[in-house]
Amino acid sequence: GFLQWCGSSITFADAAIQVDVSLLSGYSAALIFRFNGSGGRYYDFRITDQGEFFLAVRGTFLIPLTKSSAIASGKQKNTLLVIAKGSDFKLYINGVFVGEAQDRSYTSGSIGFGVSVPSPMTSGEASFSNLKVYNV
Repeated sequence: GFLQWCGSSITFADAAIQVDVSLLSGYSAALIFRFNGSGGRYYDFRITDQGEFFLAVRGTFLIPLTKSSAIASGKQKNTLLVIAKGSDFKLYINGVFVGEAQDRSYTSGSIGFGVSVPSPMTSGEASFSNLKVYNV
């Protein structure tokens, strides 16, 4: 499997980042933030096609894979919101608070989006829209 992603060159530190996402095919869709280069140097807020979410950094779960009724099923739109202030991260899905974690690995970085697919799948697709970023 792999994660295909696209990102921006604009850097943010403390921010509230919100985006609408529809996972059209593949295993999961990700909001990537505080991206600092390849090799997993970023935070990864992801929802799966099984109605689960997680928050990870460098491949390590800060919030483990968790089932949530807040996630709209199928190809429906889900609004992801992360409030990243210092080392504290609050996560919301469709306006529902789903978790909080702390980590000091990265204090700033850019934003990106991704789709992951497990083997033997060869492609995935997600739609990301209505990106909003606010200083906090």
